[in-house]
Amino acid sequence: MPPDAPPRWRRPVPLALGLALLLSLSTLAVPWVMDDWFILMTNAAWLGDESAHWWAISETQRDPLGLPSSFCFADAQDGARWIRAGVYPWWTDPALRLCFWRPLASLSHLADAAAGLGPRGAHLHGLAWYLLLCAGVARFWSRRLGAGAPGSPDGAGAGTAPGTGGLALLAAALYAIDDAHAFPVAWVANRNALIAAAFAAWALVAHDRGRPLVATLLVGLGLLGGEAGLGAVGLLAAHALVYGTGPRLRRLVPVLPAAALALAWLGAYTALGFGASGSGLYTSPVSDPLAWLAGAAAHLPILGALLLAPMPADLLMADPGLLPLVLVQALVVLGLVGWGLRRLWPTLAPHEQQALAFALLGTALAALPALSTAPTSRLVTLPGIAGVAALAIMVRGFLRERRKPKAERHRRIFGLGAFMAFFHLVLAPLAWPGISAFLALGDDQSRALLADTEAALAGTESAVLLVASDPALTVYLPDAAVALGRPVPHWTTLSHTPVDHSVRRTGPASLELRTGGMPMNRRPFAALYRAPGARFAPGQTVETADYTAEVVEVGPDGHPTAVRFAFPRDLDDPRLGLLHWDGHALVRWTPPAVGETAVLAWSEGITGM
Repeated sequence: MPPDAPPRWRRPVPLALGLALLLSLSTLAVPWVMDDWFILMTNAAWLGDESAHWWAISETQRDPLGLPSSFCFADAQDGARWIRAGVYPWWTDPALRLCFWRPLASLSHLADAAAGLGPRGAHLHGLAWYLLLCAGVARFWSRRLGAGAPGSPDGAGAGTAPGTGGLALLAAALYAIDDAHAFPVAWVANRNALIAAAFAAWALVAHDRGRPLVATLLVGLGLLGGEAGLGAVGLLAAHALVYGTGPRLRRLVPVLPAAALALAWLGAYTALGFGASGSGLYTSPVSDPLAWLAGAAAHLPILGALLLAPMPADLLMADPGLLPLVLVQALVVLGLVGWGLRRLWPTLAPHEQQALAFALLGTALAALPALSTAPTSRLVTLPGIAGVAALAIMVRGFLRERRKPKAERHRRIFGLGAFMAFFHLVLAPLAWPGISAFLALGDDQSRALLADTEAALAGTESAVLLVASDPALTVYLPDAAVALGRPVPHWTTLSHTPVDHSVRRTGPASLELRTGGMPMNRRPFAALYRAPGARFAPGQTVETADYTAEVVEVGPDGHPTAVRFAFPRDLDDPRLGLLHWDGHALVRWTPPAVGETAVLAWSEGITGM
């Protein structure tokens, strides 16, 4: 090391790696959660243990290369069979498709299983991808914002060695400690987002160094990690438009190889049957462009605001009715930030103005692939590669104003920067252990619930959960039971509607659920299985192995408000387990006498949904 070189902690890449490693240590305590159980079942079946899966590995768990596909949750060719088997609830669209082509991510999970890694080993594997991602982000911004960066006062032009400027350090640190990254790091099944973002960051570095073919190769690897990798093309396009020279259209020429590869991948992805359709939680820009545009208009500003300020956007997964409130909050945040950045703009050096322009344009373009579903904080991992520069500029503005006498401070810059500094430098690091503890506590509760449920269902041959809206109870707990080999029947839920239900016993082996007029199955985890436009008609029936559902009444939107269920055995038969969530546990429910009506009170589940 040269004698005048700064210590490692004063350089962006080592600083980012150190902070990312320090904060990620808390995630090592997180066990398997949520979709991890599905991936565990799929891997076990691929490694020869079919008993740990609902069904034998089918073609829907294989990609076109014959490799495992750990992210194919539903496919039209198996839809009817899965509904009948009780894998998915009765209102599922038989044409539902939730099948995502992520071969690199799937192979990474299979490698974990083949090596016998438990959750801690799997987290270490995921942490390596996060470190690679943070190193790429730090490397890029050290080139563009560090001392000696092109266009800086002491810069020597393109190709200068990365420096140690304060903005580069801030950008590297802010990205590494961003609390929005805690969930993707702590959730093993979300590793695909880290893989896609890591390759996107290094593709941006390669593009910045004038190596478009290397950048294209890295974009391709990111696409094999997950669909979020499409955002890398947006980063490259924004970089070309902001940092390129010559006519604007000509600036995009170096991006054409990566764009062509992404289009070819997207065409193959669609032609081979991958993607999402028939679901109310995902909207495809290919199959339903108008609905996608309508959703994107609300989702894009929310994702942009999530990079900047605390937002209750994750609550949209529990209650989509909060969308107008969250959107208004997002627009207010963006307005205040724009107001502050307008004042900051004249104070910035030319290379800093370029960085800010790239941050804004790159965030918007990189976020486009994430607009097909509800905006949540974990979706900003890749767009944040660009957006973190805007945060760094605002925080640096606060630090500069803080050194001035109070009478000379610009209150707009000081106030906005102080908020950003407090939230992103003080509160964000504290969120990492908080999120890890939340996930670990939820798993402890789930395992205790599973043990109680196993006792409640002792001696039963089939089981249904009457009313619950928490996916921890309706989706993930049954998955965990199968993956753990617990001797309990796999249960499905008759209604996810979060209201009290009227239950009338219409016969010895039948009952009728009524919601008091509220349309059933409209919440996100219920709408996951059926698009809002897929209407029901009175008298329509659905047969499963455990019951037959007959729609009795529908609301104006075509969603059921009353459904009759007929079972193959008497409701009093001890071999049939009727479960109810009482707010604390899954308990056996005793049906009323024939002709009588009871009220099933709805309660929040363990995740508050």
